[in-house]
Amino acid sequence: MMIETIKDYREEILKFKSELGQQQVILYRGQSNHSWNIKSSLERHGIEIIECERYYRIIDKYKPLINPLIENRYERKSTRNGYPFDFKEYEKGSWELPEMEYLAYLRHHGFPTPLVDLSSSCFVALFFACEDFNQERKEDGKIFLYSPPQIRLGGNDIPDLRKIGRYVEAGKRHFAQQSQYVIPIDMILNGNL
Repeated sequence: MMIETIKDYREEILKFKSELGQQQVILYRGQSNHSWNIKSSLERHGIEIIECERYYRIIDKYKPLINPLIENRYERKSTRNGYPFDFKEYEKGSWELPEMEYLAYLRHHGFPTPLVDLSSSCFVALFFACEDFNQERKEDGKIFLYSPPQIRLGGNDIPDLRKIGRYVEAGKRHFAQQSQYVIPIDMILNGNL
């Protein structure tokens, strides 16, 4: 559905909310190109499957480079024996990511992660849907509405998502964007992201 004004946008959001009722949570994701599917930044970089331990060992190596630049310090976890988390215990859709704050920090600073960030604010999503609008290109943005556990709008290009939530200490961008996080279920396969 094409929406051209903020008034029309608000009306569509209100209509959607009334269909769901008071009990449902709605999260929003805005993308500046309507033809894009929802993908994590890891998937957008062409990495659809990577062993969890390998991924965590890679991101752990960046902590000494990041720590001098920020107030929060991220502790190195990897040792010669590996990363101290048993990734074999992961079961499809029933696990939580270790070091969620660090992953959220990386996500908000452009590093590929398995997270997909959404917002509690329909206006934050609208900003991201419109931020790269170019008069010459005239590419339409797209807003996805997600209501865990069902997906109600956006078409069949939305993957099954596992909601992780918002309760992480991830810095100013996390709070300004009213971020919540999901991970595509199809990335969680046998200890892989």
